[in-house]
Amino acid sequence: VTESEIGIVLDYSGLGIGKRTEGKVRDVYDVGNELVLVTTDRVSAFDRVLASVPYKGQVLNQISAWWFNNTKHILQNHLLDVCDPIAVVVKKCQPFRIEIVVRGYLAGTTSTSIWTNYKNGVRDYCGHHL
Repeated sequence: VTESEIGIVLDYSGLGIGKRTEGKVRDVYDVGNELVLVTTDRVSAFDRVLASVPYKGQVLNQISAWWFNNTKHILQNHLLDVCDPIAVVVKKCQPFRIEIVVRGYLAGTTSTSIWTNYKNGVRDYCGHHL
C-alpha cells in the first residue's frame, strides 16, 4: 500500500449491473437468482453514515467471508463466492430479522467488564450467575 492509496475510499459502487440498493455499509445488486454485495468503506453508527475509512470494506468483507466459510459445516449460509476482496455473490434468502448489538462489557479492563468482575471473585453480575 502506498501513501497515495491510503486516501482512496470506496463510498459508492456504481457497478451498473442489476437493480442497486444502498444500505448503510453495503451496496446490494439484484442480478436475478443471486445478489452481489459490495462492502464499501462507509462507517455508520446510530443509523447514519458518519465517514469513510480506507480499506474498511475490504476488511469487513473478508472477515465476514472467513466466518461464513468456517461455519458452513454447522449451518448452511448464503455465500456462493467471494468474487473480489470487497464483494461477494450470495443466494437470495428470506432473512430472519434479528439484530444483536455487542458492546465491550464481557471483556475489558474497566469495572463494567464481566471479565474484570469475575477475575475479582464476583460470581453474580447484573442478575446473572457466572
